[in-house]
Amino acid sequence: GGASVPSYSVTMTCSAVTGATSYEFAIEHESGSSFTTYTNYSATGPSRTFWPQISGTYRWRVRAKVNGAPGEWSAYATFGYP
Repeated sequence: GGASVPSYSVTMTCSAVTGATSYEFAIEHESGSSFTTYTNYSATGPSRTFWPQISGTYRWRVRAKVNGAPGEWSAYATFGYP
């Protein structure tokens, strides 16, 4: 069978960083009273689409890498998946 493509997606976007060679997106899922790591993505540009599989609340943050050296993490942004 073919891979099913979930219809619900979230596109995470940040401001482009001058000289950045890649971006690292970290996604966490709320479990009880805390957040746990859900998945991490590496992207060449400041945008990445994510298809959540588990209902609940998510949060994500991003950092740019300039010449392979990671910068500071951004503030968290949250979204919900019904």
